[in-house]
Amino acid sequence: MKPKKIAIVVPNPCNPDYRVIRQAETLARQGHEVRIYATRNPTTPAYEEFNGVTYLRERWNIVFGFVSWISGSYKQENNLAAERRRQEKILMRAKKSTKKAG
Repeated sequence: MKPKKIAIVVPNPCNPDYRVIRQAETLARQGHEVRIYATRNPTTPAYEEFNGVTYLRERWNIVFGFVSWISGSYKQENNLAAERRRQEKILMRAKKSTKKAG
């Protein structure tokens, strides 16, 4: 069987969430690349590798994420990202022209 990339998302720091940890470590032993995306609190590190499993923790709110997904507001983020990139290009051009003039 070809190794797969597996992502597990949990609404907690996954420390300890033995059910999820056992499942992830079993998949890692079978040769799969396993990442657990979890929430971060002051006592857990943002990045950790243990027994073949990568833990990535960030501050996020599962309720807000679910509501934005249901409401479709996440689609607006793509529009905002495009506008942000356009503004960054304008700023970079301005900085380059300032360096040439100065």
